[in-house]
Amino acid sequence: MSNYLKRLKHISRWLKVEPVSINDILKRLESKGMAVSRRQLHRDLGALQPMLDDYESLNSFFKAGKKFFYIQNSLFKSESPEADATEIYHTNFYKQNITHHIQSNLKLTRKAITERKSLKIKLIKDDETSDNTDIDARNIVVCPIKIVYHRGSYYLACFNDKSKQIEIFGLRQLKNLELGKVFDNFKVHEKQVLKELKTRFGVTKNINNKVYDIELKFTPVLGRFIENHHWHTTQKIKCVDGDYVMNLKCGINRELMGWLFQWMYNVKIVKPRILKNIYQKTLEETKLLFNDERPFVYRNIFIEKIDDKL
Repeated sequence: MSNYLKRLKHISRWLKVEPVSINDILKRLESKGMAVSRRQLHRDLGALQPMLDDYESLNSFFKAGKKFFYIQNSLFKSESPEADATEIYHTNFYKQNITHHIQSNLKLTRKAITERKSLKIKLIKDDETSDNTDIDARNIVVCPIKIVYHRGSYYLACFNDKSKQIEIFGLRQLKNLELGKVFDNFKVHEKQVLKELKTRFGVTKNINNKVYDIELKFTPVLGRFIENHHWHTTQKIKCVDGDYVMNLKCGINRELMGWLFQWMYNVKIVKPRILKNIYQKTLEETKLLFNDERPFVYRNIFIEKIDDKL
């Protein structure tokens, strides 16, 4: 392979990972013994686009007076490569319908994250993660950090500079997005987002800022199924006297409760007490609705005040 093609290969690989400025590309090439002039580098970048796949594009933006380049992949498929095998039948259960609206949001959000630009959101509709407590929130500006693919759906994890909090919204919820200004401290916010995601069971907002030692017991048949799947980064599962005991270290949220109810009478909460209390409250609320003693309207008891001393 010629030095020219090797150079393009290196540049292409770097730009697929992260945005890189002209000066940094020149420095990286020099460190590999491939020093070129700034003019030659611009010619290399011009030659790069025709070499990319149809779903890739070379983009650029300015930040602090410097020009950055990056290669964006327009494919959003998240399933494993073997998913298209003819021997496998897909139920597509829980898989999100990727509408034109969601595709547009994905494209703009990825661009905002790559270029470290804020997002202006005219409307956040509905409540998917308990972060949008107003149901219809308007004119919000956030710093987008990560696109999260969870249970077949796409979410945006972002930092709200006004509330100083990490928030997660379904991309379906976001209406009328616009790119905003370049923001600083991306790496700091990225660490905050990753830390927050580890405290959540899934993507739903926790009832408070506490992380609990959660212990659950499963019947043997279900326990073997639970053991065979990933649910949370902290999960530890062991067989004790025939039953299966799962230990988690995370917050308590609506998604955790829904997950517990999925297993009906084959799961038992051992601790903490607050999780038992919320489980009992949810049972009571469901019974009241079943007996027509509660109006059939949208409610989210997980954003109500809960005594976290229990």
